[in-house]
Amino acid sequence: MTAITGAIGMAGRRRFTVFDGAAPAPRWDDLGRYVHVTSRARSGYVEFNFSIGDPQLYIEMILPLAAFDAFCAEHQVQFIDAATAAQIERDERKWQYGDLRDDEP
Repeated sequence: MTAITGAIGMAGRRRFTVFDGAAPAPRWDDLGRYVHVTSRARSGYVEFNFSIGDPQLYIEMILPLAAFDAFCAEHQVQFIDAATAAQIERDERKWQYGDLRDDEP
C-alpha cells in the first residue's frame, strides 16, 4: 500500500491514503466508528454526528435516547472527547469561513 500524506486547501491537516493494489484496502468492518453528541433535547432525543473511519467526515443524526443507546452498542462506537471535537470544529470554521486564526477555541 502506498500512503501519501497531503495538504488539502489552506488548513493543511487533512490526510488521505491512496491504495495501489499491493495490499488490500481496510475492510469496512475494521474501520472505527465515532460519535460526537451535539445536543440532548428535553424531549428525549439525542442529536449527534456519526462517522466511520474519519471523525471529520460525518453525518448528522437524531434518535430517541433508547434508539441512540442501541445504535451505539450495535456499532461499537467510540465517543469523541471534547478536545477532539473542538479541533474538528476549528477545522470546519477554517474550511467554511477561511478563518485561519488559531487563537480562538
